[in-house]
Amino acid sequence: MRKVLGVSLGRKSAGIALVESRLGAVRPVKTETVQLSGSDEERSAAVSEALKRWKHACSPDGLVLGVDLRHFSHQLVEMPAMSRDDMRRALTFDLEKHLPLPVDEYVFDFIAFPAQKGRMKVLVFSLKRDFIDSLSSAAREAGLRILAVRSGTVEAFCSLLEIVDKKKRDGLFVNITDQSYEVVGMKNALPVYLKNIPKTTDPAAEIERLKAVYPGEVFLNGDLDPETAGRVAGKRIQIPLPHAIARSGVKKGPLSMDFLPVELAASGRDWYPYLIGGIACAALTLFLLTGVVSYIKELKALQAVESRLDVIRKQASGVLAARKRMEGLGKDRRVIRDFMSKSNIATQALRDLSETLPPDTWLINVSADDKGRVEIEGLTPKTSAVVTALEKSPAFRNVAFSAPIISREGEERFALRMELEGR
Repeated sequence: MRKVLGVSLGRKSAGIALVESRLGAVRPVKTETVQLSGSDEERSAAVSEALKRWKHACSPDGLVLGVDLRHFSHQLVEMPAMSRDDMRRALTFDLEKHLPLPVDEYVFDFIAFPAQKGRMKVLVFSLKRDFIDSLSSAAREAGLRILAVRSGTVEAFCSLLEIVDKKKRDGLFVNITDQSYEVVGMKNALPVYLKNIPKTTDPAAEIERLKAVYPGEVFLNGDLDPETAGRVAGKRIQIPLPHAIARSGVKKGPLSMDFLPVELAASGRDWYPYLIGGIACAALTLFLLTGVVSYIKELKALQAVESRLDVIRKQASGVLAARKRMEGLGKDRRVIRDFMSKSNIATQALRDLSETLPPDTWLINVSADDKGRVEIEGLTPKTSAVVTALEKSPAFRNVAFSAPIISREGEERFALRMELEGR
């Protein structure tokens, strides 16, 4: 059983909820609303005292912090289709022109969805690191492990998708906090537009305008005054933000995003990555061991065949029957050698690469087929040194790039293809 706290921090109050996860089922346990007032230090102290009570009474495994949409910078950008890891690296450069401060001072995450052929639209959320540090100070003072930092509105939107038919769901989702109306424009059950409307302004006119841009159902979550509710024709729902935030800590949602910096995540060790790494190492070891065992068996079989051929050659006296037996055994020998040659390609490629590549080069992916074609991906301070070493090696030929070089912070990621010599 796993117990997780969800904390939705607002300006006037903080919502706290505890959920339990057992055998895949998530169950809400209890909630509390802490009223906040005074300076930032007084508000943080009130939250810290509440979290200390929860830790003493419930012993949660950790907590997830939820942040209002008004604290995020968010942009919708269009980029070429690529893997999520490559897109994160590309956004590190692209966000420079959208953010007022250097990218290193933010933590960002994104939602990507298809646009036209070969392109993707990317909704990027950015949160200042110093704000996250001040936000999480109450949790650290209470001695609680911070599991994630999330957008409360996005987690409430994910909960909405679980309770309605999300096939081609279009319209508006309005999350009402103590400071603002946080509006999400959705198409095909994906958030494609976000806007924060302060409570000091009349939201009805803006919501009516957005209904024309994003036609469909309007979902209103939170406390809405009767007058505004009467002017905005929408479906009232109740998704408690603390529950939605806590639930994201035990069950991954369809739009899971996390803004927890690495330096804060290091305060509590998550064993899941170590487990996955151990399984991967065990699988690789089993694969290599299987190849070695097969190679030894085939080598012994070849040696046995050659021994039999030697005996036959000594006994042969030109008799046709003996000659036919030798020809048959020779054919078996060729078949076994061909099989050994094909089954040993991956091992040969790894051996030649380890002997050829510069010592400061790291491989993250290697593949080889039966025809001797090899593709590698890796990291190195200087890709030209890797290419030069491979071209000079007698073990490889036809060395060429299979993807552009990606360079950041003095390190280059490369992707090369080549052929094993003699194949």
